[in-house]
Amino acid sequence: MEAHTFEVRDFIGGHAVLDFVNTVTGRDETPRDWLPDYPAYLAWLAASARLPASDLKRLATRAAQAPAAAERALRDARRLREALFGILDALAHRASPDAADLATLEHAWRRAVSGQRLIATDGRVQFGDAPDAHDGANLQMPTDQIALDAVKLLEAIPVDRLRMCAGPNCAWVFIDSSKTGRRKWCDMATCGNVAKARRHYRATRHGPARDRDRAD
Repeated sequence: MEAHTFEVRDFIGGHAVLDFVNTVTGRDETPRDWLPDYPAYLAWLAASARLPASDLKRLATRAAQAPAAAERALRDARRLREALFGILDALAHRASPDAADLATLEHAWRRAVSGQRLIATDGRVQFGDAPDAHDGANLQMPTDQIALDAVKLLEAIPVDRLRMCAGPNCAWVFIDSSKTGRRKWCDMATCGNVAKARRHYRATRHGPARDRDRAD
């Protein structure tokens, strides 16, 4: 399968965690995973500007040196992504998330937190990576950061503005920041136009038939 080239239009979630979940598209019928391997994961991280170039370079080198470890790290990332999708899917439909999905997220979060410590910076005390503890070659590091960000997002997400694209064969999630709060599509230029085209097709196909029925 040809590698996906990430573009600006792939980052419509309104939050990096949602954009991460949206690296699977076509969930309804023919799912396409844009993270088939660790280099693709790095490509997404680069496009999302989540990590500095120096860290991305070290991660790429480490992944090439330890392909089995890179594969394990990718499996963990994808497992977290699917748990997050399940949680967000439930919340978007005003349902309770599955306990297994919550457990997967909690496990990833606990692992990420275990690598942090209380530090003092700029007169503040908070959890974070100590200056001498950051390992730019830790293949799990990007997923750890996503897990931490995901919990913060879920604690504060405006659930009444959380949406799942209404387009067929999509299921991307996003935060509706429109004034009216009635956004339905991940992108009007893609799913929105497809829906419009389908409505037009149905109207032109069935309209004449209804006219003939009335004439008869």
